[in-house]
Amino acid sequence: MERLKPAIPRSFSHSNSVKIVLSCLLCFFMQVRPVQADPPQIGKQSKGASINQTMAQIGTTLMDLYPYILDQDSDHMLENRGLIATQVNRLIFLLKSAQPHFLHRSKTFQVSYDVLIGHLSETQKAIARDNMRYAYSLLNEVSSICSSCHTQDQRQRTLFKDGKRARFNSDFQFAEFNFLTRNYPVAVRYYEKTLQNQSKDQRKNMMALDRVLTIYVQVQNQPGTAARFFEKYKDTDNVDALTKRSMQQWIPALRQLDKNKTGANPNFTQLEQEVHEYLGSLQEAGATLAPTKTQKVFHLWLQGRLYRYLSTATATEVPKLLYWLALNARATKHSYYFSLADLYLKQCMLEYSRHDYARKCFEEYKESVEFSYSGSIGTHIPQEVQQELNRLKAIVHSK
Repeated sequence: MERLKPAIPRSFSHSNSVKIVLSCLLCFFMQVRPVQADPPQIGKQSKGASINQTMAQIGTTLMDLYPYILDQDSDHMLENRGLIATQVNRLIFLLKSAQPHFLHRSKTFQVSYDVLIGHLSETQKAIARDNMRYAYSLLNEVSSICSSCHTQDQRQRTLFKDGKRARFNSDFQFAEFNFLTRNYPVAVRYYEKTLQNQSKDQRKNMMALDRVLTIYVQVQNQPGTAARFFEKYKDTDNVDALTKRSMQQWIPALRQLDKNKTGANPNFTQLEQEVHEYLGSLQEAGATLAPTKTQKVFHLWLQGRLYRYLSTATATEVPKLLYWLALNARATKHSYYFSLADLYLKQCMLEYSRHDYARKCFEEYKESVEFSYSGSIGTHIPQEVQQELNRLKAIVHSK
């Protein structure tokens, strides 16, 4: 196995701004149960509007943006620059009105509100510069990034009841929409349709299978159901040899989990044992390695286990959980988990700076940053990134 190299740059470029904004925005949004309400005009929000009304209005705005998130035609975005800019402006307004709610979410959803608004402002600037082709490439990645947040609990969606198949260009797009909005039964059904359509796009076929794996293993803790699903497709002519090989390696791991690991949620001591079972001793920073296909199944299962425990964790347990979540997120080798891992490590350092694990979080973050900027001619960390490292180091060593 090889040392994992983060797939997302560390500096807060426009790329990271858009990714973090939309992923965090969708994460926050999916945690409430809004009532239906007519969307307001910007600046016309009632001071007495409830959080449910505000979130419903955010939902309407996101529905308008979804075609551009899932679209594959960057020219389409160029033609609709004004509409996209309007929706981003509206999101900023609505988010500011909902600030009190966002500041009281669970630990892994509490990405700094100030940072979120700041990045939305950066997104406004990027659109103002008319670089819409670049914006398309970023929006096209959002579906993978924001799903990392939505899979953190087992609740089903109660939103977007008007999201019908006819609004989407393909079964795959409709499956993605339902995956992102946590309507998992419909998502699985349309991922399966994608596989049955004999699509030549093997990237989509692999992504469909990967989503199903995440739903059954991480979210629902049903590895046996996943094994039976993949048994149906491991020998099909609809997917290529590489994809078949992935399924063939997943199935034994799924059966092993189904036999031994699907019982009641563990206590903290048992959870720590499971962490070391699948992640190793973690004695040194940067010890997480790229997993095999079999290990990927175990890491997804462990991620769900950690999320479920976090909802009832004590203040002394949370820093350890954030550290484990970050390491395990990297080990899943999903590109959208890398920025999430950084956020977990930063939260550990900033909110629990006096805890012993704050220093471990810093060392892991530092190791990963240094690895990101290493090459054949040495390590060259940009000045602003080094300044951020120095700031974080001072915080965790201040006690």
